[in-house]
Amino acid sequence: MSWAVLYARSRRLAVPLLAPVIALVPLWLGNLVWSGGIGLLGILVVTTLGVTAASPGLAGQDHDLDRTASLPWPPRRAAHLAALTAVTVGAAFSLDFFSDAGIPAEVLLRDTIGQVGMLALGVTLFGASFGWSLPFLSLVLAVVPGISGVPPAAWLIQPADGKAALATALLATVLGVTGYTIFGPRRVL
Repeated sequence: MSWAVLYARSRRLAVPLLAPVIALVPLWLGNLVWSGGIGLLGILVVTTLGVTAASPGLAGQDHDLDRTASLPWPPRRAAHLAALTAVTVGAAFSLDFFSDAGIPAEVLLRDTIGQVGMLALGVTLFGASFGWSLPFLSLVLAVVPGISGVPPAAWLIQPADGKAALATALLATVLGVTGYTIFGPRRVL
């Protein structure tokens, strides 16, 4: 077996790669039945589900064993996040395409890349068990009345020209991807 297959098995990559697709099917079928459309919130649920499902796979079974790897971890961690981003962006764009929601591509890219950054930051700070909490919190803050009008807190639902939303997504992405790639997941005992 190649190292890529072993890595995919050890990180349980099947679940996070299939989660957005599994979430996409009922929403797409619901869009066929109900004419109200899916909209941005439905797409955000799919992307958040896809991102949060990847949280357990961003850390290995044995932290000490991972530290003894003969190959350097940072390129593999970065590739893992890139693959997760590609699958989640693909799910978001396909759901937008099939639902005729008409959401700007900038918003879909900003939200998906920002959510992956939030996940990476959460895994770096809280470990793989609780890494899902930051993307989930971002989604919750976006829909809470009163908070949804504050652009940095509700960056997920801001329009495409929202500078605070873009800054929040980029900050989360840079901090999360850099932190996870260099330091890896936090060790939780």
